[in-house]
Amino acid sequence: MSAKTSGKPGRRAAAQAQPSTRSALLTAARRLFARDGYQAVSVRQLAQEANVNPAMVKYHFRNKEGLYLAVIQETVSPILQQFAALVADGPLDREALAGLLRSYMALLQREAWLPPLVTREVLLRDGPLRTAFTNQIARRVVSGLKGAVADAPATRRSGADLTALSVLAMVLFPFIGRPVVKSALGITLDEQYAEQMAEHIAALIFAQAGKEEST
Repeated sequence: MSAKTSGKPGRRAAAQAQPSTRSALLTAARRLFARDGYQAVSVRQLAQEANVNPAMVKYHFRNKEGLYLAVIQETVSPILQQFAALVADGPLDREALAGLLRSYMALLQREAWLPPLVTREVLLRDGPLRTAFTNQIARRVVSGLKGAVADAPATRRSGADLTALSVLAMVLFPFIGRPVVKSALGITLDEQYAEQMAEHIAALIFAQAGKEEST
């Protein structure tokens, strides 16, 4: 009886420790990947930064690639969930699309490390990391966006693929090219920018026959 009792707290403690270890690794990876890049950071460095045993990387994420993808997935998860919730009742109207894009750009403002990290480690490097990112993250973003704009005039004119690509380009490029956007156009990527850009993109996507749809 006493042996069982003494064993249960230990199992509970181990179970409670696992999420904190996983969280510590995600926090460390976010910081080191953003600062030094994926290629430059070793598993040992990640573990040291998180103050855990290097074996915990394999235990929770299989390898460094799995940890990298988990960092991205957990960061964009709120937007993916918002896509799914909004599109569950059908394609979005102009106002709902603008609201979704504001949330997307708020995420990119808040997580300023994300666009350059993905650009450097996925877009500019061919290999298994790009394939995994495409299959596990990018396809979900594109699928949700295509569902969101399925009834938009731009989709009826040009198809869902081109419409989704246009939206992604308009949303993402300013954050990928932040220094150039700032110096060449004098645009600061703040809350006011997100509000104006979201309305601008939605107006373009819902423009009727070459002119903006009346609101």
